[in-house]
Amino acid sequence: MDANARYAACKLIKKEGLTPQTFLEEIENNEDLLKKYQKEVTNTYIENAKWSALFGQTLFEETEEPIDLVVFVYNIDNKKENTGTT
Repeated sequence: MDANARYAACKLIKKEGLTPQTFLEEIENNEDLLKKYQKEVTNTYIENAKWSALFGQTLFEETEEPIDLVVFVYNIDNKKENTGTT
């Protein structure tokens, strides 16, 4: 579970008045809760993508001289490939 998924789960737990334990117990068998969670995850990714784009735009607008920006994306698959572990 990545940070976006965890954040979406926390938001939904709060909205629904659940505890983390009841959320985990109910998410597997409660179709309505699962749909709400999927929608919340989607919205969270969209919100974060918009924020990232705005942040990038702001960086470029406030920079007087050209700069090189490097975006580093790290995930477990890259780690596995680089270390040879499975």
